[in-house]
Amino acid sequence: MNFNSTLKQIMIKLIEEYKETHKKSTQGRHLKESLENYVDSFFYVLKTGCNWNILPSFKNFNLHFSSYNKKFNELKKNEIIDQLLNISLILSSYYNKTNNYFIDSTTIKNLKSLKSSGFLGHSYKIKTKLSTKVTILINDNGFLVSIHYSKSSDHDIKFVILCVTKFKKINENKLNKSVLIGDKGYHFLPCARNVSALCRNISNKLKNHLKLSFNINYCYPSRSNSKNNNSMPNNHSRFINEQIFFWINNYKRILSINEKYYSNFVSLYNLAVCDLIFKKIDKMYT
Repeated sequence: MNFNSTLKQIMIKLIEEYKETHKKSTQGRHLKESLENYVDSFFYVLKTGCNWNILPSFKNFNLHFSSYNKKFNELKKNEIIDQLLNISLILSSYYNKTNNYFIDSTTIKNLKSLKSSGFLGHSYKIKTKLSTKVTILINDNGFLVSIHYSKSSDHDIKFVILCVTKFKKINENKLNKSVLIGDKGYHFLPCARNVSALCRNISNKLKNHLKLSFNINYCYPSRSNSKNNNSMPNNHSRFINEQIFFWINNYKRILSINEKYYSNFVSLYNLAVCDLIFKKIDKMYT
C-alpha cells in the first residue's frame, strides 16, 4: 500500500518514546512482529476497508487478527494517534497563501443497529441522530487545520467557534486579522417563520463574537432579498472543501461507521487526515 513513509516513521517513534517513558521493568513479552508491520496493518485496514479478521489472509500479516486490533486499541488509549494528529495539524498550519480559511461539514452514516456504536448509539431508522457530522477548517493552500466530530442533527453554525478554538490552541497568532468563509449553511439557524429575526440576530452575534474575541472577519453568502449584503471576498478556492472530503473518502474504512466502538472510528478518521496532510506536503517538495 502506498502510504507516507515519514508518517510511519513518526508514528513508530511516538510508540517507542511512550514505551521508554512508561516502562515498568526490563522484563516483558517481546513483540512477535516489528512495529512497522503493525503500522502497515492499520493503514491496510484504513485504505482497503477490510475487516480486521481478514488481515491474516493477506501477505506479511502472519499473526492472529486480534493482535493487530489490540495494538490499535492500545495506541488509541495511549493517545498516540491524537499526538500524531496534533503534529500534522501544526505542520499544515505553516502552509498558507493568504489569511483566508474555509469551513464545511459532511455526514457519515452508521449502518449498524443499537448494539453497534453511532455517535449516540441510536437505531439505524433514526438517520439524523445515528450519523456523525465532521466539520473541518481548511486554509487557503488546501491544508486541513482543524477538525471536529458531532452528531449530525446539530446545525453547522454551532461548530464554528469550536473549530476556531481548537485551531487557536495549536496556533495562537495564526487567526489574527484573517477571514473565515462559510457557505449558506453557516448563515442562520433553521427556525419557524415568526422568529426569522432571531435567526438573523444569531448570525450577527456570532459575527461580532468572532471579530471581538479572535479578530476574524466571518463571511457567508447573503440572501438575494436581504437588506444588509454580506461582502464576500473574491476568492475562487471554495472548491477545496469538497475536494478534501473526496480525498478522505478514498479511505474505504471510514466511508461508513463499521467499527464496534465509536472511538475506533474517530482514530481511523484522524489517521486518514494525517496521511492526507503528509502526502500533500510531499507533493509540494517533489
